[in-house]
Amino acid sequence: MRAFREVLSICDLHNIGFEGLPYTYNNNNNSGRKNVRVRLDRLVVDSNWRDLFNQARVTHLVSPCSDHSPLLVDLLPTVQQVTRKGNRQYELLWERSSEHTKIIANAWDGQSGDDMDIMAQLNKVMEALYGWGKEKFGNVIRELEKARGKLKELLGNGADAREIRKINDSINELLYQEELLWMQRSRINWLKAGDRNTCFFHSKAVWRAKKNKITKLKDSNGNWKMEPPELEKLATDYFKDIFTHDPGLNHRLVSDLFSPKITEHMNTELCKDFSVQEISNALFQIGPIKAPGPDGFPARFYQRNWDTLKDDIVAEVQRFFATGRMLAGMNDTSIVLIPKSAQKLGFATQWISWIMACVTSVRYSIKLNGNLLESFSPTRGLRQGDPLSPLLFLFVADGLSALLQKEAQLNRISPIHICRRSPGVSHLLFADDTLLFFKADSNEASKNEIKIILQVQADGFEAKYLGLPTLEGRMRKDLTVLIRNFWWGAENGRRKTHWVAWDSMLRPKTRGGLGFRDMQINKVSDFIGPDENWNVQLLDTYFLPIDIEEIRKIKLYPDEVEDFVAWAPDKKGVFNVRSAYFLGLFEKEQELGLGESSARPDGSSPKWALLWKDIVPKKVNVFAWKLSRNALATKGSGRRCELTGTFPGKMKL
Repeated sequence: MRAFREVLSICDLHNIGFEGLPYTYNNNNNSGRKNVRVRLDRLVVDSNWRDLFNQARVTHLVSPCSDHSPLLVDLLPTVQQVTRKGNRQYELLWERSSEHTKIIANAWDGQSGDDMDIMAQLNKVMEALYGWGKEKFGNVIRELEKARGKLKELLGNGADAREIRKINDSINELLYQEELLWMQRSRINWLKAGDRNTCFFHSKAVWRAKKNKITKLKDSNGNWKMEPPELEKLATDYFKDIFTHDPGLNHRLVSDLFSPKITEHMNTELCKDFSVQEISNALFQIGPIKAPGPDGFPARFYQRNWDTLKDDIVAEVQRFFATGRMLAGMNDTSIVLIPKSAQKLGFATQWISWIMACVTSVRYSIKLNGNLLESFSPTRGLRQGDPLSPLLFLFVADGLSALLQKEAQLNRISPIHICRRSPGVSHLLFADDTLLFFKADSNEASKNEIKIILQVQADGFEAKYLGLPTLEGRMRKDLTVLIRNFWWGAENGRRKTHWVAWDSMLRPKTRGGLGFRDMQINKVSDFIGPDENWNVQLLDTYFLPIDIEEIRKIKLYPDEVEDFVAWAPDKKGVFNVRSAYFLGLFEKEQELGLGESSARPDGSSPKWALLWKDIVPKKVNVFAWKLSRNALATKGSGRRCELTGTFPGKMKL
């Protein structure tokens, strides 16, 4: 399967999903575990086909004539759409005109002071920009087609070179505007515009729209709904139910476990006036083209026009901190855990009122297939994507910790101890992952009871974590293959030549490599048994007899001896994964005899450091590295290139 997946990657083939049964093969053996159902048949397409038929749909049919399910491919499915007024949004391509800032400045001229209505002003600016943008830019794709037709006509008529140059400049500008258009819709943040990445952005935008499209939903009775009005009602009702307060919950079971931790000095710092610079810094920390709100404006609009908007926006923010009131949309909600927990922890009343104003003034509007549905006010829960939410979720995490600590104090659960006299660990929290430790007996840890209490729908070892495969052996090989193929790329279904050995690319940049990680390094295992002696059986699994003999000569001291642990590869003597990785890489290269010299045993060279420190676009650094490593596809690629002197001001090739 790994080879099959690699072929799909090299050939740029993608699975476009399916509808119907989750399997395409059934051996029709109904004798319990002998029945085999698996998805053997699937449709894969390349990016060009996917862009051409972006609405294509695959359905697994049912047939009594074969143990394989037929696959029906519908290239142009008919989907009923509800016509709604389009959601206006700020377009990045508007910034290509010098008139852009003048339009905003002229529209932002309302009253100032207490009578200033920020939302009304934003609506006024959007109206002005939308009307001007429609007249100024029109349909970029259509204008680009017209310009290309004009160029073809001029070339055919032997027109003057100045006219041709003028239309060429116009086409280049339209191409850049088209690239901005698709970049904004693709939501790609790691690739910048300006290198003619329009095809990539367009492909991502089309695929994102297809992937996010919802064609059917299952209601609480298990019935599938496919009509747009039914889908909209189901989606709205579902989220309303999630964000509706449960009157049966008793918050005191959690909040009473908190004890004051916030000092008077902390509260003074939290409640002091916010400066203009602090408000500005908060704005510029927001991702420029992250998903805009219902008003259609992303953070980039405020950042680029801060000189015009600054005084009014800052005044409104400071007014909120002075009064604790939002402009509009204040809702009378039943969110109680946050204020009660904050009070128990010792937070100032003023600070709590600020937080609650932010939490309780929100209104949700579900966006289904590009359409904004009716808004509603939540009475519990936190907003995903809100900068405050991860911080406020700490109250929830602290509540869980307090409950587990209480159970441990009552001896209802037994924390794990990693050694004698060490503190007990009943749980570990990392981001949104939680590890719970219990004694493996029926009194403390019944698997079924834990699943019921925590509402676990499925259990088992996850195949992926944070988007990466987790199976030990396959993970390391698969990740290496993915990195190598991604770097060198593929074209027209054929893998490109790997011009530099993988071992050379693993070296740090200061030693002529690219600093890629070797996934076979940094494997750590515990070879010490519970009796504080070497686990011979485990050693025998991983090492040769001659190595085991040497390992067993290392004396293990009992816990009573106070040791001072120092990690030699780190200057401070503190272990960290980075130093451990480079130690493993260095030892591997020593075995292979790579990168050594009498002057620099570690193989580092100042010329490589200069190459990567130059302040130039990263693609220029990468090009220079490829040139110096003889990694360009040229006729003379068999000859080595040497780095000498300085590059743009420091090093030259």
